[in-house]
Amino acid sequence: MASKYLSSLSKDEYSELTKKLWDIQNHKCFICEDEIDLDLNTTNIDHIVTLANEGKDAEVNFAVTHESCNKSKQDANLKIAKILQKLSKIQDSVHAETGKSASLKNILNKYSGSQFDFKHKIENDELKYSFSGVGDNKTYNAPIFTDNLSEEKT
Repeated sequence: MASKYLSSLSKDEYSELTKKLWDIQNHKCFICEDEIDLDLNTTNIDHIVTLANEGKDAEVNFAVTHESCNKSKQDANLKIAKILQKLSKIQDSVHAETGKSASLKNILNKYSGSQFDFKHKIENDELKYSFSGVGDNKTYNAPIFTDNLSEEKT
């Protein structure tokens, strides 16, 4: 759905809004968080929360993005596109360093969310684990299932 608000702006008003959002966003694209050079990069203004998802057609719900980032998000709202872009950057970084795909641990490490080791052991097709690093000394148990076709354990 097109923005009636943005459509009503003159070229100068649109440029002023772009500059205002660019300043608010510290000169960075809302999606990829890389720097935007207004003289060199083609940009778009888009709704953070889409109109289809009851987002407001107002300045408080707009962000400036690189045009290529905005086009690549398709119909996702900008918050989701930002998360997917962050995941993609982590994935690329881990792959470049290790040749492997990123895991949840890589993502948590990036955002200081994996501060404690996950202590666990496997006994008789059962996973036993504890969160003693955060003061929960209880031992938890979860069954391990084996896929009949692949014999993969989960």
